[in-house]
This record gives sequence, C-alpha cells and structure tokens, in this order.
Amino acid sequence: MKRTVLFALMITALLSGCGGARSEEAVLRWQRELEAAPGFSFTAEITAMGVEGGTSFSVTCRCREGVTEAELTAPELLRGVGFRTEAGSTEIVFDGVVLSLGGITREGLSPCGVLPLLTEALIRGRVLYTWREEGLPAAALECGDEQSVSVWFSEDMRPLCAEFTEEGRTLLFCTIENWAVEA
Repeated sequence: MKRTVLFALMITALLSGCGGARSEEAVLRWQRELEAAPGFSFTAEITAMGVEGGTSFSVTCRCREGVTEAELTAPELLRGVGFRTEAGSTEIVFDGVVLSLGGITREGLSPCGVLPLLTEALIRGRVLYTWREEGLPAAALECGDEQSVSVWFSEDMRPLCAEFTEEGRTLLFCTIENWAVEA
C-alpha cells in the first residue's frame, strides 16, 4: 500500500513538472510574439500599496516601437494626465507641460513607473518560474535587480493581472483589461 501511494505521488510530481515546462514554453512563445508585434494596448486599474491603505488609479496604455504612452482615466481629478517613456526616461505630460519623474528607485516603484516596467517585463522579462492557479497560467518575470512581477494569464494568454514585488513585499497590483496586440 505504501509503495502504491509513493508511486502515485511520484507520478503526480513528474506530471506537474511537465506542466510547468509547458507553461514556461507558452510564456516564452508569447513573449516572442509580443516583441515581434508592432505594438499593443490595454487598460489597467493600478493600486499602489503602502500609501495609507493604498491608492488606486486607472490608465489606458499603448506601447509601440519602444515607446509606452499612457493616460490617466481615474480619479477624475487627474483624468487626461498623460505620461510616456522613451529610452528609460519617465515623463508626465499634461497640457504641454513635461515633468520628468526619473527611473525606478530602491525606495520603491513609482506608480507612473509601473507601466514601462510592466511592458518591458512582458516583452523581455526573464521567466523565473511558472505555475497554474485556478486552472490559469501564471508566471513570475524578472523586471529589475530585486523586483519581479507575477502575471496571471487567461487560457489564450491575455494578461489578466500583475503584482509587483520587491524583496518579498507587494508594491503594486494591477488588473489588466482590453488587451489588444497590433497585427
């Protein structure tokens, strides 16, 4: 009886390992396709942790030829504020005024810095590991020296949400909708 149970557990472990390899290959294939695409766009609801219970905002994002452009859609007070990244520089643009925010710092991830970091991780982030959660594929992607992003995908590999962590602490969480890849 003990040998039968042990054998069953070993088979389960081996099959789980094969599924992980398939998930990683699916993520790598998806990254190659995304990098080859002319561009992609999405909307996101982003919650930054650590700010007295967190702060949330909504944004539309478009990535094309190495440039990430985004516009805040909520909260209402900030609606229409746009920001873009190009060559690693983050800027907020509103009504012709440009304000540079700099890059990602050791003190944390700026809410405006999350989108370029997310898009870069989606395209080129090293796959640290993959798993399935509630039947859906997920992957942890490296996106900085000590930062990683966990991304949960639909079965057809559309990103559904992402969670940024640094040294085991959640920095930001975003829900991703209206994912579209340009052909």
